[in-house]
Amino acid sequence: MIEFESKKYIYQLCIVVSLLLGMNIYLAFIKYNNIAFIPGLLQLLILGLLFFRSKYAKWAISAWAVLVFIGGAAGLVNIITGIQLNGIEKLPYWNLLFRLVMVSYSIYVLKGMKSIALKNNDSTSLNCSKDSA
Repeated sequence: MIEFESKKYIYQLCIVVSLLLGMNIYLAFIKYNNIAFIPGLLQLLILGLLFFRSKYAKWAISAWAVLVFIGGAAGLVNIITGIQLNGIEKLPYWNLLFRLVMVSYSIYVLKGMKSIALKNNDSTSLNCSKDSA
């Protein structure tokens, strides 16, 4: 069981993950982009882990944020390479903006991970101080 120190951080994380899940569902079912199922399943897993307050939620969110960072950074490298090859006239502005937002958001998520604290469910605690003898 996990405990959330910052409800605002978790709500905003759920909103962003839900929006990305909606985008991936749209890409998968409307645009027939089958590769969109992979991030969609990962986002669905994260939402489920957060909803049930699983102890694996922190690990899953960290892994997701790292994957988003890598994907966003690779997209930025692709855009920069395209600028060098095709010139600035064919710059995909919305794609560039999306990649910049994804890279910066993944950094924000990784920095905010300390607002998710693991809670110990044991009712017994070990007292290891010198006074307990």
